[in-house]
Amino acid sequence: MTLSFFPGLCPIPGMFEDNHRLLGRLIRIGLGALMSGLLVTPVLAQTPAPVFMRYPTIHGESVVFEACGNLWLINRKGGTAQRLTTDPGFDILPRFSPDGKYIAFTGQYQQNSDVYLIPATGGVAKRLTFHSDVVDDAPLRWGPDNMVVTWTPDAKNIVFLSRRNTFNSWFGRYFVVPITGGLPTELPLDRGGMLSYSPDGQKIVYNRIFRNFRTWKRYDGGLSQQLYLYDFSSKQIAEIAPFQGTNTDPMWYGNTIYFLSDRDSNRRANLWAYDLTTKAVRQITKFTDYDVDWPSIGDNGIVFQQGGNLYVLDLPGEELHKLDVMVPDDGTRSAPRFVDASKQIRAYEIAPNGKRALFEARGDSPRRYLYGTGERRGHPGHYRDQ
Repeated sequence: MTLSFFPGLCPIPGMFEDNHRLLGRLIRIGLGALMSGLLVTPVLAQTPAPVFMRYPTIHGESVVFEACGNLWLINRKGGTAQRLTTDPGFDILPRFSPDGKYIAFTGQYQQNSDVYLIPATGGVAKRLTFHSDVVDDAPLRWGPDNMVVTWTPDAKNIVFLSRRNTFNSWFGRYFVVPITGGLPTELPLDRGGMLSYSPDGQKIVYNRIFRNFRTWKRYDGGLSQQLYLYDFSSKQIAEIAPFQGTNTDPMWYGNTIYFLSDRDSNRRANLWAYDLTTKAVRQITKFTDYDVDWPSIGDNGIVFQQGGNLYVLDLPGEELHKLDVMVPDDGTRSAPRFVDASKQIRAYEIAPNGKRALFEARGDSPRRYLYGTGERRGHPGHYRDQ
């Protein structure tokens, strides 16, 4: 059996899927079934939906983000994006080097999920890790293996999370790999999540728990994320800005640590700031409709996604700008196409006259000229359309 997919938001890779933000909006399915061969007939194309932009990074006047599986470059004021990568795999979590010369990211150039490096303006991708995941089919909520997190302040090494050498494969450990190549080395921490270095590189602020790909909101349970300072010299660790909910994505800037938290009255994830001297916490952004997500810091700003848009927070002034971005994607990943759904049929119903059939596949109930939402709708029920 084959299914025809329709234009819309670019598809999300299985191993990188951020499903709690996208399910129900990504895939539009149309199915026309012939009783003999169950072969789909082509359907009219729909107007493409806006491109979903994720995992942004910033340096100087440049912003890089992921859309449609590839990396794109735009000016920090917005405009038309320039494609940086074109491989058939998926490239995520780009991070500018502190000197702005390179971009590190996690990619799938050779099927495996690995750390890659390209010049900041695009160019040949250099593979830096060569280690397969220790889990054959890791759950999406764990995030990708060899996941780029940040750079060391001297711009010579890339810090990434890997499930290798862990006593429990559901979490990762920090590794550092030089941009010149070579074997990665472990940081002296037993586990971790998002991380940011102090300007002198002697300390870090980090999460001991990584759950940034999970679906939970307003979560106060045992996997709540807290922020910790770690001193490489004294090997001392201390919690900062305690809160029973979510504190994640720390970003160290001067004497301030910016971070993402859902501690406001709406329990909406927004940017907050922690003063290392006074220990005071103050709210920076005040979105009430959608969470701020995947913020990252550069030399003069913080960039993040929110409600399908990209925003830049200028530093040190903390002035917020929404970017008007156009991504000239050619639609190869979201164009109408045929896929084999023979192993994904969950239910069916035959029309009363026996001439047509309705099938539920991939969690939806599509038929010819009927477009679903991507949500699971359950059994198709009685088919009344003759």
